[in-house]
Amino acid sequence: MQNGVKNTVPIIRLKLLIRDNAERIKQETLQALADELGRYFESKPATTWLEVDYLPAEQYAENLCEPAEDVKPTLVYVLRHHLPHEEELVREASELARIVANRLQRPRRNTHIFYEPAGKGRVAFGGTLVR
Repeated sequence: MQNGVKNTVPIIRLKLLIRDNAERIKQETLQALADELGRYFESKPATTWLEVDYLPAEQYAENLCEPAEDVKPTLVYVLRHHLPHEEELVREASELARIVANRLQRPRRNTHIFYEPAGKGRVAFGGTLVR
């Protein structure tokens, strides 16, 4: 087991800053990323979900500066049944940043991981609350 938590059924949401539509990710690349993330989490088929939202550059700002052209924020939101201990999150966040940045060919230095609160008791699949 790579990450200490097997079959976690994670849902991964990506928000990618893009400057034009040519920077949109091809479906084949997204599928390959979903497959790689599924292998990392040791998920059963169809249990690691990946979705992408695009953030047009004109709708993004950083205080007191204008981001350089090579700055491409990649925001990765991770929802899991429960969160592992902090030591495991440290390893996992590093590995997720590496996987996402490499697969999407975006700078790792601009790949940021955000863990959502644990889904147990607050997410319902098909109307059935996950307990």
